[in-house]
Amino acid sequence: MKVAPGVEMLEIEAVMADGVPGTLCPTLIWDREDAVLVDAGLPGQLVQLRAAIEGAGVPFEKLTRVITAGHTHGHICLYLPGPRLLVAGDALSVDGGQLVPAPALTVVGAQAAARSLQKLAQYDVERVICYHGGLFAAGARARIAALAGIQPP
Repeated sequence: MKVAPGVEMLEIEAVMADGVPGTLCPTLIWDREDAVLVDAGLPGQLVQLRAAIEGAGVPFEKLTRVITAGHTHGHICLYLPGPRLLVAGDALSVDGGQLVPAPALTVVGAQAAARSLQKLAQYDVERVICYHGGLFAAGARARIAALAGIQPP
C-alpha cells in the first residue's frame, strides 16, 4: 500500500509466534538511489518480501540497507516530516482498528517505553505504520499523546 511518495507499507502474511495467522507490515522507503526496508520480516519470508518489494515497483537489487529494529533497547522509530508519517516498528501496534502500545510481554523496559511514547507525542504525526497491525490514520497525533498521558502540543 503506497502511503506517501517513496513510502510503501508492505503486507506480508505470516504465522505469528503464538501460531495464529496474521499480517506483518514492514515499511519500504526509497528514492532514485537507495531503498531501505524497515523491520524485515521473519525468517523464511525472503520470497514473499521480494515479491512485495518488486510489486511496489522497486527492484529488489536496489535494497542496500536493512534496519531490523525490534523489541530491544536499541529499537528505533522513523519520522518522515514531509508526509508527517511515523514508522513505529514494534513501539506501537494497531489492534481492532485502534493504535495501542506494544504488548507488555514484548517490552524490555516499561519506563523506557513510556518515555518513548512521550517523545513520539511531540511529533506532528498524521499517520503511523506499525509492524503489527499496519496503518493507523484516525487522529494519530492525539492518540499517541493520549497513550503517553499528555496533551498534544
